[in-house]
Amino acid sequence: MRIPGFALISDQRTWELLWIRYYNGIHQDKVLQARVPSIDFRRQAALSISLGPRDVCLSNTYIRSISVYRDTLSVEYGFSETASGAFVCNTFRYPLDVVLIPKPDNVTVIRLLPTEGSPVVPFPASWWENLGPEDLTGIPDAFHGTLRTAHARDPRTSTSRLIDLAIWAGEHKDYDVGQILLLHPKIQRSVTALSALASAPDGVGRRALALLMEEHSARAARDRGTSKATLQLLIQEIRSEPQYRGLVLALSRHPTVQSDSSLLTSFIRHAQRFVEPCLRALAVLRRRWLPDTTRAEYRGWASFCPPDPKRKIDGRAT
Repeated sequence: MRIPGFALISDQRTWELLWIRYYNGIHQDKVLQARVPSIDFRRQAALSISLGPRDVCLSNTYIRSISVYRDTLSVEYGFSETASGAFVCNTFRYPLDVVLIPKPDNVTVIRLLPTEGSPVVPFPASWWENLGPEDLTGIPDAFHGTLRTAHARDPRTSTSRLIDLAIWAGEHKDYDVGQILLLHPKIQRSVTALSALASAPDGVGRRALALLMEEHSARAARDRGTSKATLQLLIQEIRSEPQYRGLVLALSRHPTVQSDSSLLTSFIRHAQRFVEPCLRALAVLRRRWLPDTTRAEYRGWASFCPPDPKRKIDGRAT
């Protein structure tokens, strides 16, 4: 748990969210989902605290003592004493200390008592916050990525929120969030999400682009609602092999491609091995974007397309 904080957990839903979002990890491209430990919240509650980074060779027990007096629950917490000569690894993790207590039915006040040298932590903890600007107010920027990673791990996160996370991960080149999102079936089925994740670093971007091309390229090329950014990705991935002909034909007829000069010129450059689609795009370019160009200037663009003895351009055989 990278986000410092203290929480009194008294219901199953809150406990499950904490466990699912922060305990699960990734191994060999799979999210490991360990079973949520059982707590009888009719009789018990859980106190949980995180103080930030801790050397792996030192104690991760932070809650020192607990007492209840009338309506007040007092919790003393802090780092454990380091014995003289104790071995220190200089390798850090972010442990979360959880202690079960009898359910404090009559408690209305919680007092946190840090030991000397221990940090003051927020209560209640922000581990369950949503990701809107109003939810992140007051939470340091360094912890925003942790919250986004937690939401990405949660299988109950809505599709729209996952797509928003994918767009954020692509824009911010975030490998961790992107890696988790690519394991979601909801993301694997979303053209918008995969297009955004194609901008993520290293293997995440490559896998997202491969999924987009293998599973969705034909449908996206025919869909009038496909975004300009996605169309540009599809165009850039055109290869000269015959199996790309259907994709190239669909892209050459796409109204967004035909109405955008940057997409159209990019298409001509990448589709030059395919005679008919390339010449169709060239004709649209001439008609819409180069009506007053000279023959020499036009031939510069025409040189990208292969010759077609059945057609003429500008009065000359192509």
